[in-house]
Amino acid sequence: MKTKAEVIAVLLLGGNGTRFGSALPKQYIEINGMPLMAYPLLSLERSKRIDQIVLVVASEHKERALEIATKYGISKLSGVVTSGNSREESVKSALLSLEKEATKPDTIIMIHDGDRPNLTERIIEDNVEAASNSGAAVTAIGSKDSIILSASGTSIDNYAERKTVYRAQTPQTFAFQVILDAIKKQGTDFTDDGSIVLKNGGKVEIVEGDEANIKITTKEDLNAFLAMKGETSCQK
Repeated sequence: MKTKAEVIAVLLLGGNGTRFGSALPKQYIEINGMPLMAYPLLSLERSKRIDQIVLVVASEHKERALEIATKYGISKLSGVVTSGNSREESVKSALLSLEKEATKPDTIIMIHDGDRPNLTERIIEDNVEAASNSGAAVTAIGSKDSIILSASGTSIDNYAERKTVYRAQTPQTFAFQVILDAIKKQGTDFTDDGSIVLKNGGKVEIVEGDEANIKITTKEDLNAFLAMKGETSCQK
């Protein structure tokens, strides 16, 4: 019987939240009495599929992130890594840190945005299964809207066939060696982990996402999240 590979969750918390318009990065702002980062962090802590959690944090906020992890009883925390100047530099920093710790090639690495609070056990489970089987998986949802292609931004060049268009979410999940090799060879000029693996010649499986699995980028996103929670006093 095949032994299940270890699963390490990498939670990205390095963003500065410029588009959110707050002095403090949004992942540390309290939403309904709990810091935004605590929502996905607790989902990972409670999941039976997650063995370790690594936080990727800007150096000036490491103490704050550790205090939050301690406050919410995060027992799976195994490391805190300094973030880079971009999302993919932060991912690379985490992967190189894991490489130094002799992480096994078949270890499953789940990369998730710290500002996506609605991480469900179903999405975690499906990602782990898909990555275990194929080596790479990206959470995504089909587009409900027609997609226009325009090079100029003023006139339509073409329409993409809607049934072939998906919106990427996180988590994005990989066998450790698959994502490590890809990011070493392809660099960090990407905004999405799955695209690095694809560029490197890998096959990436789609895991069905959820409309509720939103990323909090603006105050409007926060309003949508609060509405999902039944909160009526949304921030402006």
